[in-house]
Amino acid sequence: MIKTTFKTYSVYVLVLCLLLCCKKSEYEDNFSYYNLKKMGWKSKNHRIKIDNLTFIATEVPILYYISQTYGEDNLTTIDSVYKQLKSERIIEFIVENKEQHNDIFDGSYTNRLEYTDAVEYFSASIKQDFFIVTQKKDTIPCNGVLFERTFKLTPYKKILLYFSNINSDEEIELIYKDHLFNKGEIKYKFNNHLIKL
Repeated sequence: MIKTTFKTYSVYVLVLCLLLCCKKSEYEDNFSYYNLKKMGWKSKNHRIKIDNLTFIATEVPILYYISQTYGEDNLTTIDSVYKQLKSERIIEFIVENKEQHNDIFDGSYTNRLEYTDAVEYFSASIKQDFFIVTQKKDTIPCNGVLFERTFKLTPYKKILLYFSNINSDEEIELIYKDHLFNKGEIKYKFNNHLIKL
């Protein structure tokens, strides 16, 4: 069990590093692109703007995620791991404010929370604010969160959300009950969640 948990978190850290290194494309406003050898996917960026904050949710292809850990050349291992993890779903979630240059963990955005308390909440406790509703009306809680720290250098905050036991072809609805920025309930429908290129 400890080995599996360590491997899982190692995978999360590797994907985070890769996401940090990726260049932004001119199509970023509508789609995110992921590659695995000659195959590729694009995922729609779902954006909801409330007041001065934009909340963006994008599904990350599980095969891409696995390939970043095991290497794109190791297709046999990728296939084997995919068979074990194909019911996992990963959502990249970004909160941004490009209009103003204040850090969004500033107390004026976070219900007067201290900066360190906001960071702590976004790093761990926020997972309780997310869940997925499946086509079968099952409610799936968030298993874990990985927060990308940028130390006040970006106008956004990014986390990866991890969910289990969801059919890979199933349409889902991500629900975020925002307690940090006090924006209420935000919903994202993922129809045709991944488009293979």
